[in-house]
Amino acid sequence: DYSKKMAKNVNTKELKWVDTGGHHHESIFTKFFQSYYLTKKFGIDKRKRECSAKIRSGKIDRKEALEVIMNIIDKDLMIKKAIEAQQNAISPYSHYPVGASVMTENNIIVQGFNIESKAYPTTICAERVAIFSALSYGHNKFYCLAVVTNDGGTPCGSCRQIIHEFLGDIPIIISNSDSSYFETTTKELLPNPF
Repeated sequence: DYSKKMAKNVNTKELKWVDTGGHHHESIFTKFFQSYYLTKKFGIDKRKRECSAKIRSGKIDRKEALEVIMNIIDKDLMIKKAIEAQQNAISPYSHYPVGASVMTENNIIVQGFNIESKAYPTTICAERVAIFSALSYGHNKFYCLAVVTNDGGTPCGSCRQIIHEFLGDIPIIISNSDSSYFETTTKELLPNPF
């Protein structure tokens, strides 16, 4: 396992911040090593190699580490998959379709869309549909989440808590239906989770 070999060369004390405290996923620390492996395997550009070198040396802060993940992930593909999901949204009451896509550690993208019910409290958001679908198929380690709405809205409070618990502090792409987007993280959306 390449990530385990790399871990021997890093001072983990400097990277304690990456421990997300969740029970259903590993720390982002492990994901960074996997990201480095992807960089080596697919021969990505100089900037990404520089980020990977920082990972190897352990000289990387939280912001830079999340940047490594975002440099490797195909953001356009994540948004495209979320838009595809949005088109299937069942939102006859709010008329506010939402699509989401979550990338697992082995680069599988799982999609979700919001589903509304006449009994409003039983409605479920796109983010939770994607996350719960991924979990139901046995995935429990994730790289990234993308969310698409017509106006670039961010996840609701309930979804932010679920993202924190099951995905950890990962990059999140927020987009509108014309593919304009901005990047954030779980911690930025929910600085004080349960």
